[in-house]
Amino acid sequence: MPSKTKLKNAAIAARSAVAPKIPAQLLDQLAQGPMTAESIQWVTTALKMALIERALCKVLGIKAQQVVRKP
Repeated sequence: MPSKTKLKNAAIAARSAVAPKIPAQLLDQLAQGPMTAESIQWVTTALKMALIERALCKVLGIKAQQVVRKP
């Protein structure tokens, strides 16, 4: 019987195998020059917000241009 650790590692490997591949051009655009932990956090937060906004727009049936953004 496999150990809990092996099962956990197998589950992680299975999830990462189906993860979408991020194009190098997008990475080049997001990561310009050396990045600090703070700048990586900022980029990932902005990316998450954009993905969530896109998903919500699809669910609500509206276009992204119709979304009112608060400063």
